[in-house]
Amino acid sequence: METSNGRVLVVEDVKVAQKVAIIMLNALGYEVDTADNGAQALELVSHRIYDIIFMDLGLPDIDGLTVAETIRKKEGQNRHSIIIALSAHSENENGIDNKKNCLDAGMDDYIEKPLTKELALKVLQKFLHT
Repeated sequence: METSNGRVLVVEDVKVAQKVAIIMLNALGYEVDTADNGAQALELVSHRIYDIIFMDLGLPDIDGLTVAETIRKKEGQNRHSIIIALSAHSENENGIDNKKNCLDAGMDDYIEKPLTKELALKVLQKFLHT
């Protein structure tokens, strides 16, 4: 039986991006779940603990910032899932720095899309020390 480096949740509404992330993260030794929207992500985190969550900001129902804030409110003092924001834009539609907004919402880091294998590995090594 193979061992896993951990469990990752990819919250992304674009199916192709989900599939690419699954392939990359599986190749790096991680078990991967996906959510198409914020509501699905909140449902999954209510039933399972994730080592790291890659959170798209532009979701069709609940934006990624709100999902992250909700996760943080529900986490106990002894739990802190790493949440990494994913966005195609460094600024939001009002010209405000997305990274600052993400960190203020309780996310641990911010990366711009696309999520590449090299970028995923860098983030995983930084936060999970793998």
